[in-house]
Amino acid sequence: MSVHIQRMGDDCGRFPGPRDGTPARARSRNYRDRGGFATRSRGPAVSELARRSQDPTNRRADRSVGSSDTPHRLAFAVSYDLPLGRGQRFGKNMNRIANGIVGGWKINSFVTLQSGNPTGVHMAFARLANGAQRPNISGNPTGSDIRSVVDNPGDPSIRFFKESVFSDPGDQIAGSSPRYFSYLRTDGIHNMDTSIFKSFTIREGMHLELRAEFFNFTNTPRFGRPGNEFGSDDFGKINYQGNSPRGGQMGIRFVF
Repeated sequence: MSVHIQRMGDDCGRFPGPRDGTPARARSRNYRDRGGFATRSRGPAVSELARRSQDPTNRRADRSVGSSDTPHRLAFAVSYDLPLGRGQRFGKNMNRIANGIVGGWKINSFVTLQSGNPTGVHMAFARLANGAQRPNISGNPTGSDIRSVVDNPGDPSIRFFKESVFSDPGDQIAGSSPRYFSYLRTDGIHNMDTSIFKSFTIREGMHLELRAEFFNFTNTPRFGRPGNEFGSDDFGKINYQGNSPRGGQMGIRFVF
């Protein structure tokens, strides 16, 4: 199966927003029973825009990566005809009845791998009349990794943010913490959706299609955002799952 990589221009659906990286698209040519498609994007999205600035007179202090910044994203789809049945690698001399049951099945999979989004910290009890107050910061705010935080919800020493480096800036004073930390990110996406289907030909112009679809096929959890309000009991905790567990559905379609 040969693969062609090209630079993505406007005709390829360039991702919106300011990015230093160049998205790319890859398409595979079908080779017998296989085919696929992939896209990849990388690069930072930087902005000074915020729904509510901390200090409206100093917008440059809000300059940081954007809330939806995604440095890396890879998405690809694969289609595969199972080599089982008459004329296939396995069961090439299979009788017609058995072939009608086990032959002709196809599998489609769509995989998404994506970086997490940046996180920021705000005051739980803000005292800034004209802006969204953030705390002061005096060191590296990196705490424990996401899996450790989730596995140890009752341990106050294991939190996503290192609470000791943050402090209250005081009444009507803007804090020094940035709007978002580019190196402290939420859980990324690692998802695969898979479907398997087959068409049963009844006669010319009439067939039955059987399909089964599975979402989050690998049952990989994507944990939610950590609590980001400094001064609250949930600061640095991760209390929920951001995606759904494995699910599936089956359907039958009659075409005539």
